[in-house]
Amino acid sequence: MARTQGSRADITGPLVRQAALRLFARDGYAAVSMRQIAAAVGVQVGTLYGYTPDKQALLADLMREHMEGVIAAWRDSLGDGSGNGAEDPLARLDRFVAVHIGSSLANVEGVFLAYMELRNLSPENFAMIARLRRQYEDALEAILRDGQAAGSCGFPTHVWQLWR
Repeated sequence: MARTQGSRADITGPLVRQAALRLFARDGYAAVSMRQIAAAVGVQVGTLYGYTPDKQALLADLMREHMEGVIAAWRDSLGDGSGNGAEDPLARLDRFVAVHIGSSLANVEGVFLAYMELRNLSPENFAMIARLRRQYEDALEAILRDGQAAGSCGFPTHVWQLWR
């Protein structure tokens, strides 16, 4: 099928992703069809398949981009790219919380998807997102462990047992 007159890949691709994100967050992944996404963008259903293999891949890509964005924002906030930083643990914790809240407020729909639609991921896509989430959680855990070692944070032993 021919491209809709006036459409451009560099414009349509991001519109597909934005529409899918909005619809998945509003109605839930299971309730949204590719037809609905196409209608929201103003293209034919077949056009969507030029941008994503299927609805599952679209969901996984949106969730991956969200997690990679949050991880990048955390690393960028430190300046050295390591995610660890040289500052004391409480300052790192303050920075982590600020980045987390800022990223969450800037992408409410992405946060919703990242937490509420995990159940709809295929096992392979779930594993990919779980690895990214673990990476993000490891950054926080390192801060808390450093704080405990420095004596600036204290946690009962059972808290660490619950963490993992």
